[in-house]
Amino acid sequence: MSDDHTLCCSSNTIYVFDKGISTRRIVIFVSWISITFSLCLIFASIGIWIFSSFPNRNLGLLSFKCHVPYEVPSIALNLVVTVCTECAGMMHATSLRFALFRENRITYNSNLRLLTGSDEKSMNSTVINALMTLLLILSYASSSFFYQEVWDGTETPACGVLAIPAIVLGISIFLQTCISLFALRDTEILTWSTSPFDTIPAFLSMHNHQSFAKHYPFSESRVCMCAVCASPVAKKPMNHQPSAWDTRRGVRISIYLLWSLGIACMIWGTWVYIFDPDDVHLWQFIPSPDDDGDIAVAGGATSFTTWFSLYAVMVVTQGGLTLGLHCAELVAGVVRDETIWRQASEDGTNSHFYSWLCALCSDNRICVFCLDNWLYVVLLFAKAFLHWIFGLGVEIWTFVGDGNDYSGLIGFFFAQIFYLGFGVFILATIFTVAARHHPKGAKPATYGHIATILYLVDDWQEIKSWGQKDDGPACHEGTNTEPLLDAGNDRYRGWVARRTRAYV
Repeated sequence: MSDDHTLCCSSNTIYVFDKGISTRRIVIFVSWISITFSLCLIFASIGIWIFSSFPNRNLGLLSFKCHVPYEVPSIALNLVVTVCTECAGMMHATSLRFALFRENRITYNSNLRLLTGSDEKSMNSTVINALMTLLLILSYASSSFFYQEVWDGTETPACGVLAIPAIVLGISIFLQTCISLFALRDTEILTWSTSPFDTIPAFLSMHNHQSFAKHYPFSESRVCMCAVCASPVAKKPMNHQPSAWDTRRGVRISIYLLWSLGIACMIWGTWVYIFDPDDVHLWQFIPSPDDDGDIAVAGGATSFTTWFSLYAVMVVTQGGLTLGLHCAELVAGVVRDETIWRQASEDGTNSHFYSWLCALCSDNRICVFCLDNWLYVVLLFAKAFLHWIFGLGVEIWTFVGDGNDYSGLIGFFFAQIFYLGFGVFILATIFTVAARHHPKGAKPATYGHIATILYLVDDWQEIKSWGQKDDGPACHEGTNTEPLLDAGNDRYRGWVARRTRAYV
């Protein structure tokens, strides 16, 4: 196949893995669209400043009549921003994975790119990761204030675009994409696939036997047969394997963070509700045009101090939401790695249900991707939707005054803040259930743990089955290209067992 890549390491072992050429082409194509989109925003913002400086124009504001509520283009903009930032994030995460591979500092196949830094590659260093975090927060904060309602004294409000959020959004997306492209240039990427059955063979092909054994020491002839968190003792197979919650501390921290964000939104909404000076409390999903906010702070919209203070507040408030959703990617990645691991053979999977769903889709590749990455699909839409709701809960109004002057008003809406909290709670519930799920079957759970997968996989060519490979007091189970017999649940599996075929 054109997407396969075959390498031979020093031990004369051949590794075949998918290079993910199609993924690479799509990501690079979207990255150039992101650059074009960001440059258009920057030049359009400059144009707004130039044309708004003429008489009878408002400085830094472009207003126009819109036939649909401004919330409609606002959510569309959030979707575009999410796609652009996720594309840059995927490039940055892929380069980080191989940077950590070369440094022999990687333990799991899935890691948080913004919280994990490389010691050798500058574009994946801790400083650059901190910059990428700030740019990601500024992107979503600017998209929340991009479209605004402008009141000119008439009954029908106009839709306005403020130059400052537009130019900050354009610069943020442009820098994220450029940093990710430079990171790709600085790192050799062997595969764009995120499957551990592609990334780990690529990892093995990058190192000779001596270097590999130094960082992942184990015997070629005797290997561990336990799950990632199991104690190294001979035991009978379990009908249910440990969950992702049980095996990885980062998963638990990510789940706790999501629940904490939901609680923080509820506390915030309660505070706004208590100090709301209005006697009538409105609970509609989209704020009414007649509602000027439950708590409002007025100021000069063109003031540098006002905008600096606004973005400082957004880094604290919307930054917590952004980081919480980013940490949720770890849960999605760990669950995806275990799903792919269990789909590699018929044991421990519901192959009939999997095939039935694939039959409903005209393109099996799309269906397989959505099934293996369903948490990523949920998270992708959740990012755009939750940031959009945040923009509804914290809004800016611009009021046209005499001449070229206009004033701004920052409003907080308790109802939308409560709805944001409900949305975070729903997302946290979905990810908690996924993280606490115990896979069925005797096949040991790995959750992308590289050393555990290396212990359990005997042949990387094409894994078709999992079962008994030899007999003894504690039998050896492993992978094979041909169907294997089930040893039964009454036989002990040794925590060490002879490997029938060495691969390093």
